[in-house]
Amino acid sequence: MRYVSNPDAAIGVKTVEQYEEYQMALHREYVGQDSGWDAFMDNHWCVGVDHKAYLDTTAKLWAADNVSWHAHKTPRVSSVRSVGLRGESIELNGVVDGSYLEHLKGFDFCTANTDPK
Repeated sequence: MRYVSNPDAAIGVKTVEQYEEYQMALHREYVGQDSGWDAFMDNHWCVGVDHKAYLDTTAKLWAADNVSWHAHKTPRVSSVRSVGLRGESIELNGVVDGSYLEHLKGFDFCTANTDPK
């Protein structure tokens, strides 16, 4: 991660808090339980999960706690993405055993919800 200090940068009229509120409002509107997507979900932290643990367990816990998330499975990687704190998102990459995440589709940036047609 790289942080940049630029005292000469233009400062907008919106506060950081307003930006966070805007992101969270979009997340609430477009992301649900294993469904949906918004552009801010691609602004995320990515974490590789030990392959001894399955992403199914995490998705099931998030669903029980009513946390919005969306899972995908491609030939290369499986992932579960969720809305994080203050508008940031998190992506967990790992393996799926099918105990909870049964009917995963690929990932397609050209559709509104990232599910392939």
